[in-house]
Amino acid sequence: MTVPIKYQNHIMINEIKIDNSTTWQKKHWQSILQTYGKLNSFLDFYNELEIIYNKNWEYLSKLNIEIIQLFIKYLDIKTEIYISSKIKVNGTSNQKLINLCKHFDANTFIVKRDTEHYHPKKFFLDNNIELEYFSNTVEDYKQQGDNFIPALSIIDYTSNCGPSLKKEFIKK
Repeated sequence: MTVPIKYQNHIMINEIKIDNSTTWQKKHWQSILQTYGKLNSFLDFYNELEIIYNKNWEYLSKLNIEIIQLFIKYLDIKTEIYISSKIKVNGTSNQKLINLCKHFDANTFIVKRDTEHYHPKKFFLDNNIELEYFSNTVEDYKQQGDNFIPALSIIDYTSNCGPSLKKEFIKK
């Protein structure tokens, strides 16, 4: 499922507007209910998710943040979320990332493998920031049905598995 947006060139992520000329929320919610509505764990967060889908959203980032906060709470993840546009650091692109690292006294920045063209290692090292690379791994978990379908969503995982994260999903 995707949220339709009003596409514009060269705007900040927090400025991306949702295209509400379609009934995307209703379609999403119906799909979610049809897929997960009978699962016990889905009922644990059903009401809160329904409230999110019933709100009128203007910006994609605000919708995303609210969904993330719902699942952080549901999964009892103890972490603080920072919105980079609300942190007073200068710069754009990689320079802003460097400045955010410095703001938080971080000496390591975690990036996806094979992103050297986007996050030049030398630029980070010249600013005393190490790059640590990660790659996504797919872990099987119990899903409804007979065949495991990887990389679906947090809604799929929590509806099928409940609020307990598998220990191997959590990096110490």
